[in-house]
Amino acid sequence: MSNVINILGCAGSIDKNSHTTCIRINDSVLIDAGTGLLSLTTDELKKIDSLFLTHSHIDHILALPLMADSVGNQRENPIEVMGCSETLSSLQKHIFNGLIWPDFSILPNKEKPYIKFKEILSNHMINKGGVSILPFYVNHTVKCFGYKISSNNHSIIFSADTGPSKNLIEMINKTNNLKAIIIDVSFTDEKSKIAVASKHFHPSNFLAELKKIKNKQQIYITHAKPGNEKTILNEINSMQNKHNIEALKQGQTITF
Repeated sequence: MSNVINILGCAGSIDKNSHTTCIRINDSVLIDAGTGLLSLTTDELKKIDSLFLTHSHIDHILALPLMADSVGNQRENPIEVMGCSETLSSLQKHIFNGLIWPDFSILPNKEKPYIKFKEILSNHMINKGGVSILPFYVNHTVKCFGYKISSNNHSIIFSADTGPSKNLIEMINKTNNLKAIIIDVSFTDEKSKIAVASKHFHPSNFLAELKKIKNKQQIYITHAKPGNEKTILNEINSMQNKHNIEALKQGQTITF
């Protein structure tokens, strides 16, 4: 039986037709909780048992408080929210603090809360929802995980927000059964200064990193700022490279 990734959101910000990062694996696992999560029905939200967060920036976590409020009282068990210690600490301090939002890790009571925080460690495999998920650090302005998602046959590497990252390239090169790689390219080359300062890729430094990848790969670019998608893809395609590069699309599915 194939595993399926649904791209609920993959934009670097919002407009009418663009949702921020959220991908669903099968029916019960999410990576990130951007505005793409808002496209799910109540019945679909109730099926989410595990949420893997890449990092604490709001475009990747903003739908989590609403999901907890919406379906927490309709579930038998809390939603397990996983990330590195820095990400979870930021959520508890700045979001689930009783001021911005109720602390659903202790509400409605400590014995049966709506969510449960669980720290995960880099390069420690977790099995959830029929797949294996391996977190690894990438290069962003806050502590940030990428994830390798593996079935029995194939793997997909999801880089999350990052600029040039040694860990990302090493993970790609040591994975033999890659179906696809998803990498953040947020800005055009004209905006290279803000891309570098905010630790995101722009086409020129993205393609420089791709030269370090040994084998030809299927690569999807994600997290483009709305209105810049075509320019970013055109700039990438104007430069020579050996990989098959496409824009990741909201609503897309990838089987593996």
